[in-house]
Amino acid sequence: MLSAMGQEIEGEARISVAPSGIVTRVEITRSSGYIEIDANMEAALRDYLFSRVDGRIETVGTVHFRYRLEKQD
Repeated sequence: MLSAMGQEIEGEARISVAPSGIVTRVEITRSSGYIEIDANMEAALRDYLFSRVDGRIETVGTVHFRYRLEKQD
């Protein structure tokens, strides 16, 4: 349905990453307005694996996401 309208969807999430590079927490801080899209983004972010770092402190960052859906006729 969204593709038929050529919709653009944006959102934002805060992630925490352990020194091992594993994502330990995902929080959607600005919803796209669509529960399924937010859930898919959260699941995708949980699957990310970052480079290892020295230390014992988790790193926290913000991820902005934007889906541009091409209009389908």
